[in-house]
Amino acid sequence: MTIRITTFAGLSAADDDEGLDWLLARKARTALLVHLAVEREVSREALLATFWPESAPENARHALRQGLYQLRQSLGEDWLESRTHEIRVTDRIWTDLGAFESAIDRGDPEAAARIYTGPFLDGIHLVDLPGWERWVDGCRARCARAFRHTCRDWMELEYGAGRSERAVEVGELWVAADPLDDEAQHRLIQALADAGERTEAIRQFETYRRTLEAEGLWPLDETLALIDRLESRRGSLPELDPTPDRAEADSSDPDQASRPPSRTRWGTLAGVGGVLAILAIVLVIRGFGEGSPGPAPGLASDGLAVLPFTVRGGEDAAYLEDGMVTLLGTAMDGAEWVRPIDPRVILAADTRPGWELLGPESAARLASTMDASMFVLGDILEAGGSLRIEAALYDTDGPPAVRSRASVQGEPDELFALVDQLAARLLGGLGDPSADRLLQTAAVTTESLPAFHAYLRGDRLMREGHFERAEGAFAEATAYDSTFALAHYRLALAREWAPLPGLDEAAALAGRHAKRLLPRDRELLEAYADWRAGRGLEAERRYRNVLARYPDDLEAWI
Repeated sequence: MTIRITTFAGLSAADDDEGLDWLLARKARTALLVHLAVEREVSREALLATFWPESAPENARHALRQGLYQLRQSLGEDWLESRTHEIRVTDRIWTDLGAFESAIDRGDPEAAARIYTGPFLDGIHLVDLPGWERWVDGCRARCARAFRHTCRDWMELEYGAGRSERAVEVGELWVAADPLDDEAQHRLIQALADAGERTEAIRQFETYRRTLEAEGLWPLDETLALIDRLESRRGSLPELDPTPDRAEADSSDPDQASRPPSRTRWGTLAGVGGVLAILAIVLVIRGFGEGSPGPAPGLASDGLAVLPFTVRGGEDAAYLEDGMVTLLGTAMDGAEWVRPIDPRVILAADTRPGWELLGPESAARLASTMDASMFVLGDILEAGGSLRIEAALYDTDGPPAVRSRASVQGEPDELFALVDQLAARLLGGLGDPSADRLLQTAAVTTESLPAFHAYLRGDRLMREGHFERAEGAFAEATAYDSTFALAHYRLALAREWAPLPGLDEAAALAGRHAKRLLPRDRELLEAYADWRAGRGLEAERRYRNVLARYPDDLEAWI
């Protein structure tokens, strides 16, 4: 039976079956055990000088014999070989420090770096002895120095192999072990920038800066210069070609450009992906037939359609007409008593001309075609640099009846917070217990309004079947915010349907930031990854899980 002693980032002990915290209960005995386990072979005189420097020689030797006897009583006889002048520990005792040094000796920097989780005996104080403290400080400094060299070597190996994303992983592990290490922080920021994750690189710097400020410190000049270079490249994105709607308006009827473009119709979906999307929409609206999956037991079954809002005011807010379908639907996806309808289903099913407004009666008919028992209508007024958003939640059964109302007001750059407030107030009017603990919309989408704007444009182009143009819009969204997981995922789909290169890279970046996705989108991404990897049965299981809760989800049906 092997006894495993972990010394990095603290201290713990365990055998093959259970933890051995009781073994560490007596501090003096624990210090002796750790010293022996780490050194493996040590002279009796060195032990006496470390632990009993002021005792008479005979008293010190007696104390050592007593300490070894107590350890043998606890661990047995076969872990220690006692000789005349030295003591040797057998292979029955394993330490993470020993494994760390072995990995370095055999030239495996990745294995070594993964073993080191923090400073040696971090936060552990056992005995007040100068010799012991010098020994601990020496081990701590030696291991930290070796870890730093190991991370450098591993990172260089990844760069040499052209794996910049793996270099980011090295940097993250390095920083996690020592957040105050200036070199680790600098190299992680640089690795993120090299991997094309400029937004995340700047965010990492801000975290680093705040950590240093708490200690009365300041980042290195080299790191400040690196951030200046990254921030100076913000906003340098190429202009996209005009969309077909706008291009046709510009080249033909001069009056057409001043009128709102007509909404997407199902017939504009093109290509194989478009055919599949049409099929999915038809299945949704017809109720899927007898064999379709229904809501999972205990889950909400009241479908909620967030319909396009009416926008009045400046052109800068026009994108919110359709944008609120995605934003508010995302914000309400954490509710217990409602099930938001897929925004793509809603926008594809809304075939009104752009100038025709939705009233409660027509909205109820539209929501009913999507098997929604409730719907939301709203108005947005943009004036004087301020947004006022009003919304009402209706029942579709019988004449439309308002179940709850809400309004919010604030600055345009507070949009995500305003949407969260609006969602909470609408749900609060229903008595939904999840109203006070909704997910933050920005946290599961993006904190960048330009990125979200580009994402909406890409989503519209995907519905219209213009996959290459959609790819450009999604790429623009990820350039504004490299952590925008949903945009990376949609970018992968656009590249697959176009087809265009870079599919796997986009999917990998989506997976890297999957923690910023809603559970529904995370499940879709994992299913997509399984399918791409040839794990068809696992992918099907995940898609069915999504459809059990969201039977109108287009991605899952496709």
